[in-house]
Formats: sequence, C-alpha cells, structure tokens
Amino acid sequence: MLILPVKSTDEGLIKQMMSYKMFSGVAQLTLNFYLNSHVASSSDYKRMLVILRLFYDAGFRIFWFDRPWECAPVFGKLNHCYNVYLKRLSTISVNFVEKVPSQPMPTPKSPKNYITLQHLEIYYRYITVHQYLCKQIVRFGNIKDGGWEVCHDFNFRPAHRKCLVYSFGINNDWSFDDDVTQTYECELHAFDPSMRIPSHMRSKFIHFHNLGLSNTKEIKTMFGSDWHLSDLKSIISDFGHVNRTIDILKLDIESFEKKALPQMLESGVLNNVVQLSIEFHNFRNLTALQLLYNAGFRMYWSHQNHYSKSSFNNDSVAKAMEVYYVNINKIKRFIDE
Repeated sequence: MLILPVKSTDEGLIKQMMSYKMFSGVAQLTLNFYLNSHVASSSDYKRMLVILRLFYDAGFRIFWFDRPWECAPVFGKLNHCYNVYLKRLSTISVNFVEKVPSQPMPTPKSPKNYITLQHLEIYYRYITVHQYLCKQIVRFGNIKDGGWEVCHDFNFRPAHRKCLVYSFGINNDWSFDDDVTQTYECELHAFDPSMRIPSHMRSKFIHFHNLGLSNTKEIKTMFGSDWHLSDLKSIISDFGHVNRTIDILKLDIESFEKKALPQMLESGVLNNVVQLSIEFHNFRNLTALQLLYNAGFRMYWSHQNHYSKSSFNNDSVAKAMEVYYVNINKIKRFIDE
C-alpha cells in the first residue's frame, strides 16, 4: 500500500512517476489531495479529476473516499482536502466491480444480551461493511454535522418534482433539507419538537412540523417542554401519504430510533421507503439490523460522527454512526413506471 500526498498542480509529477513505472508494484493506493482553501478554484478541482483519470488509465479503481474534517469549516459545503482510496484492477474480483456482496447478520451466542463484547464487535463490524455499490453518492448540506449522503444512482434517486422526503431531526440546521429541495424539488416534511417553534411552511417545498418520532403517539416532557411524538405509520396516515413512496427517510433523532425503528419494522411501514438514512446512537440492536436486511435494505455507505468519538477494543469508533441504506425491493421502480 502506498500513501501519496497530492496537490492539484502535481499532474506533471504523477505522469513522470508513471513513466518510470513507480506504481507498477502498488496494489493499493491512498491519495491525499490538498487544496489551498484561500485560492482554490474550479480549475483546481478539474486538475484533481485529471490526476484521477491518470490512475484510472493505469488500472486503479476507487473503492472509497473521505473528507477529512480538519479541512472543513464548521458550517460549510466545500472541503479542501480529500482522501481517495484505490485498488489496482488486477487485485479486484469481478464481483467487487459489479456489486458488493451482501452480508447477512452473524448470530451471537447470547442474542438477548446487547452489551457483551461479542455484540459490540459484531455491531461495529456489521455497520461498516457495505452491502450495495452505489456509484453516485452525493452529499447534501454541510460537510460536517447537518449534511447527509444520498444515493444518486438512476434507480434510486428521487424523481424530480414527484418525490417525497421525511426529515426527522433538524436542530436549526436546514442545509440538507434546503439542498434536497433545491435539487429535486421534492415535497419535504421536516420534524423536530426540540426547536420549540410552531409548525409552518419554511419554503415552497418544506413543511415544518413541531412533532417528533417514537413508537407510539404520546406527549413526553423533555428538557422542560412538552414534546408531541408519534409513530411513523400514524404520521404517514395522518398526512395522507399511505399510498405514496417516501424517496428519502432521514432519521437523526438522538436515540429515539431505539424505540421507533423496531416499530417501523413490525408495522411494515418501511416497505414504501426507497432510501433510509439513520444515525445510530449506541444502537446495537442486532435483531433490528437483521430485520432491516430481511426487509430489503442494504447499506451503501456509513461513517462515524466525529463529534462522538469513543474507543472499543483499542480501536477508534463512534457512539453515533451515520448509516445509509437503499431498498433493493424498489430498485426497478423507475423502469416499471
């Protein structure tokens, strides 16, 4: 494996290194791209693409990328350094190029005990192994907290002006919701009782609801105020969306997913969801993760929330993990329509 720091002006250097066959014995390559945040322009990004094309022509294929948080502003959509991970094509199986093989949930020896080391190991390994290859992953919203990924592949992307998005958990950061509606012009319903503001129309496309998600309809006193909560099936029914497809369901509900997700799976309400984006907060409910898999949901992306770093078995992990799914039962919906 070779780790190589790269600037956008290094095209000539890369070509020279290739002419000397300096990458011929490299099976795996990590490119650390760095841009000057004060003078970076569109031409810098174009030169980055030219460099990536050189490695593509040399037989390397991207299998992962990352945006280092130290290069991103607290609130902002542009990052100025990128880590791009590549493998030489001769070392990649045909199955990897075409699709990521699905990984069913391993069965722990004590399925009712969610705090054993075995469960933690299975949990962290499982949610970091991708089960579906989404070729176009687009981040909407801020690079740091507040932004979310969307699979933009043709068979899963929201249909322009025909789409429906449910976004639970706003915390006064509208960057994701604004970007999604500006891109796809979806009807978007945003939910967050913690903001303590009345329901209203934020924009032409965004409906805000002073309502939270749980496993039942209830009023719960939280942080000195009464939160109105409901389950997803009731919300969909109350909004008249029973027969509609939810193109994106985003859940960032600060541990309420522990109650809400099992109820969603039991009710079957996720059957009409195309993409599920969820932040797990010490979730570790292996049964629910297995049921998600059985319902047709496959992970195409996951990453740590860097504000919740922890350690497990001497490895750096995060108590909060953002995990992204596509519903393979909905893969042909655009073709069928």
